[in-house]
Amino acid sequence: MTTIVLMVVMLNMEVAINTVSTPQFPTNAARKAARIAILIGALIRIGRLERRWSEQEAAERANISRGTLRKIEAGNTSVAAGSIYALCALLSVPLFEEMGERDLEAKIKMAGLRLEALPKRIREGKEEELDDGF
Repeated sequence: MTTIVLMVVMLNMEVAINTVSTPQFPTNAARKAARIAILIGALIRIGRLERRWSEQEAAERANISRGTLRKIEAGNTSVAAGSIYALCALLSVPLFEEMGERDLEAKIKMAGLRLEALPKRIREGKEEELDDGF
């Protein structure tokens, strides 16, 4: 019975993912980000439903508001990444490929090295003063 219910939920989520219209974005990257947000939201909802948690219970466990949970599950891209990460960790929704702590630390170190390899003017950025004409 649980398997059938889960399959129906997953099919409904697949339909929802395929039928949610992605807003018009100026770039392919923005469009892809919106589709990824929809997918992550669906996976979070599936994880919550598998655990039979109400929206309120999941929100309390993740230390976010119920409204924020609803936005995340709907694929809203304006939600803080930390809130999404908290839910993913809580519900065992992988954001990245599975990796151990050592792999994670290695990737963080590699990202730091890549940042350090960038020219200083790019890495540190330069705040340009804007002339608004006022």
